[in-house]
Amino acid sequence: MSSALLTFGVEIEHVLVFHSSLLRPHLPPSTLIIRDLSLNTRLALRDTSQQYNATRPYYNGWAFTSPSTYPYDKENRQRCLQTHGCRGYADEALKLEQQIFSDKAASVDVDVDAGEEYETESDVDASEEDETEFVVEPMSFERWHLTRDNSLTGLDASELKSVLERHGIIRNEDEEDENLWDWDWDSSGLELVSRVLPLSDLGFRELEDALAVLNNNAAAAAADGEQSKKYIAATNRFCGLHVHVGLPHPDASYPSLAHGDPAAVVPPTFALKTLQHLALLLAVFEPHITALHAPHRAPGGVDLRSNRESFLQEPEEHVDEDDSGYASGDSGADAEASFDLEKLHGMSLSPSKEEEEAIKEEQQLRKRARDAIFADGMTVEALTDLMSPTRERVVNFTYLERTDGQARTVEFRQMEGCLDARAIRNWVGFCGGVVRLAERLGESGKDWVDDEGKVWGKETVGWRDLSWEMGMSEEDVEWWEGRWKRMEEEREQRGDLSQ
Repeated sequence: MSSALLTFGVEIEHVLVFHSSLLRPHLPPSTLIIRDLSLNTRLALRDTSQQYNATRPYYNGWAFTSPSTYPYDKENRQRCLQTHGCRGYADEALKLEQQIFSDKAASVDVDVDAGEEYETESDVDASEEDETEFVVEPMSFERWHLTRDNSLTGLDASELKSVLERHGIIRNEDEEDENLWDWDWDSSGLELVSRVLPLSDLGFRELEDALAVLNNNAAAAAADGEQSKKYIAATNRFCGLHVHVGLPHPDASYPSLAHGDPAAVVPPTFALKTLQHLALLLAVFEPHITALHAPHRAPGGVDLRSNRESFLQEPEEHVDEDDSGYASGDSGADAEASFDLEKLHGMSLSPSKEEEEAIKEEQQLRKRARDAIFADGMTVEALTDLMSPTRERVVNFTYLERTDGQARTVEFRQMEGCLDARAIRNWVGFCGGVVRLAERLGESGKDWVDDEGKVWGKETVGWRDLSWEMGMSEEDVEWWEGRWKRMEEEREQRGDLSQ
């Protein structure tokens, strides 16, 4: 199925930094805000998943003395209220950001993702026993959503101080001796999920409208007066930018279909040949695409794992992150590719014996990947198990198996947390470009990885070869060239030259 138009969606993980005056309207009047919490209390209030205990050990944020019926992590909040007299954020920051979008009269209509029912405040006050049952429905992707993510945290003390200084809210010399938590600013980790958008200028304009609100742009904030100075969107090392690429649904009534409805029409997805060529492109070019991203988004650790694991001669050892959020040990490098594969490509000098071996091993990996991906009897389900048995991969195939009416997409998860419209637009375009290239390769029927493991007849390739085959414009190639150089500088500063 050839697609003239693709669709995309983005998950924008970010940290909302806000003044207490914006938070107070979303709390019951009698609520006390507790700013200075002990480490033991911060440990108890932690609301990230257990897999992140090593890298996100503490709750970062204020605490509150009133109960909340918001279903996300509700049991933990109730337990903390009973044992510590306070709880962490429920939906207050979500509602705060939703209000920001509403007040700015943005073209982006944002819902808060939550259970179907809420108790009223009087219900909460009347009974300590909460017998209300919550049914959290899957998100409807016809609208934008704000939601919680169990991998995100607020900013720690040093991060919050840095953000406030950078935006001129505080000055280092004025606040040097003050307790950070006495300040009237706090933060909470959130995720803004777009609706399904056309991969075109129309879709990008809507995305840019949402980012303008998050970034508090002067044009978007012109009518807000002082409120425009009371919130900041930021990112930390735990945030990512996830891009979903899919096909438009041919049924105009599709957005109104109920999720989970057995009568719902199963959304379209890509032809198997397209997905096979996409999988092979990702296996071949993963190290080179990784070179375009921040070092801490290399495969490895709990957030991202490689799509190449099935093709390694020996299983890749899973590594934990250190307390900086970066993968320890091999920094996510493939066991068979300890050399910088991007730099090995296009060398003018003769490679050393070790470099020749690295090139040969990479060619062998390509052959193994080709043979496995194009094995007889391959199905979408088998391909998904091969490339991403879990969704915590550089590229996630698991959503292709959806049958409940939700979009069946390929999810690109590698970009770091980002709020820059140009960078996000270019990355969305890159992801769409790889999918379109896979579609063309599938339609052509030509082999582009040969029996020697050469790619388009070349022993070594780099991201520029991929950009050429994708038909990327010179302007975009120049932009990616600049980004690659910046990322290379970051890797050199960390002493991490492996991809």
